[in-house]
Order: sequence, then C-alpha cells, then structure tokens
Amino acid sequence: MRQPAGRQVQVALILVALVSVAIGLAYLPKATVAEDSDMNRITTRYPAIIGSRIDSCDLCHTSNIPDRNAYGRAYKSHGRNTAALAAIEALDSDGDGFSNLAEIRAFTFPGDKNDHPAQEPTATAPATATAQPTVRPSSMPTLTLVPTVGLPLPSRAWLPIVLK
Repeated sequence: MRQPAGRQVQVALILVALVSVAIGLAYLPKATVAEDSDMNRITTRYPAIIGSRIDSCDLCHTSNIPDRNAYGRAYKSHGRNTAALAAIEALDSDGDGFSNLAEIRAFTFPGDKNDHPAQEPTATAPATATAQPTVRPSSMPTLTLVPTVGLPLPSRAWLPIVLK
C-alpha cells in the first residue's frame, strides 16, 4: 500500500532535518574545558591536592567555564602539558606576591589574587628534600623526608619509605 504524496514529503523532511542536526552537532567546536588529561597531569605532579579544595576546575578556570583564570592562561600558553606545570611554578600568575607553587602547596588558588597563603609572600625556590634515616625499635630503617626550601606539604604527603 502506497502512502499519500504529502505523507512521503513529511517523512523525507523529517529525515533531512535529523541528518542535518546530526551533521551540525558533529562539527560544532568543542568547549575548551579541563579534560581528564589536564587533571591527571596536575594531580600526578601535585598529589597532595587530591580531594582538597583546589582539586577542581577552579584551579584553572573562572566560574564562567570555559574562561580561564590567570593560572589557567599561563598553563595553556606554556603548552598545556606536564612541562608547562613545571615552567609556571615559579611564576606569580595572579600577582598576589606568592608563586604558583607556594599557593598550590598552601591549597590556595594560584589564579585568584584574593586567595593566597596566610603568611607574607617570599621568594620561593623549587622545593628539595633531604633524607634523614631513622631507626625504629624493630631495627628496620625508614627514610623520613624533610623539606629544606619552601612551604611544607600536608602531612599526608609525607609517607615513610621502608628500606629493605
């Protein structure tokens, strides 16, 4: 049984419309927002921030996503990769007198000049740690990391390393 010509035209128009919408959606530019790879890079470089207040899109973005804050713009302009994170650590992206690294260690947002560590700003160098072996009563040596430069990391970042 054949459908009336008017019905065939309606079906054809609906199909054309659906295909057009599908093609249009496929070619729309994607919004530039933090991707899993960006967050993975950040939490790999700074594992102490996992679960903290700065473990969020706000680290690099304004509340108007996909807009970036000063730290996010620096990250992007330096290559948006692991090397970029290292390259911008000594910068003070938001101009509040604290390096990006000092702010991350203090769990404050390096892209927000109104959010900064409580202490006075100081010049910071990349953190280094020295090993100081200690002996437990069981005579099993452990390695304790002690920061020598910069702000200390939260206690959960300092895990003893057991030497065998």
